[in-house]
Amino acid sequence: MKVAARVIGVGLYHFVIAVVESKKAQSRRVKHWEITLAILAGLSASLAVADDFKTTDGKEYKNAKVSRVEPDGIVLRTKSGISKLYFTELPKEVQARFHYDAAKGNAYFVEQNANLEALRKQQEEAMRQRQEATAGSASKPAATPDPIKPMATRGIETIPRSNPATVAEQLHRIGAVCRDGSESGATGRGACSHHGGVRCWKYSDGTCH
Repeated sequence: MKVAARVIGVGLYHFVIAVVESKKAQSRRVKHWEITLAILAGLSASLAVADDFKTTDGKEYKNAKVSRVEPDGIVLRTKSGISKLYFTELPKEVQARFHYDAAKGNAYFVEQNANLEALRKQQEEAMRQRQEATAGSASKPAATPDPIKPMATRGIETIPRSNPATVAEQLHRIGAVCRDGSESGATGRGACSHHGGVRCWKYSDGTCH
């Protein structure tokens, strides 16, 4: 009986310890969420309410609303537009208000600059390619249109034209008619030289011209 009572007592002790530890862990989780909610509530209030901000060099932003909080600064919306203030140019109390972490802010700043530089190079490369494409298309010679060919007409035969030179070669001079009406058998220079010159040449086809 004593052994049984001792076992029950030990079991009860461990059960009570487990319950206490569970409550402690639950209490820590509740406190953690309370802190997180308090930070979020503070940030939400800061984002929603218009405020005045003044940089360390004296520049003021009146009635400004915080539209976005980034690791390296805050983005303000004012009547004149949207501006970004870096935490490095804001007072310590403003940095603490927005939970500024210098290491995270510097890493974010370097990352953003690297992204902007990559985007700039990409845009320059795209512009260079467009310029090369434009120059290449301008240097190409214009296409010469094909010559227009005569349309063939079905059922109609084309009669070849006589070549005047060919016809003239087939005829030959056989004499000349002089200006005084006399005729000469000469077919070259000197014909009708004593009869006023040649009026026309006589050809083998009976014509005189």
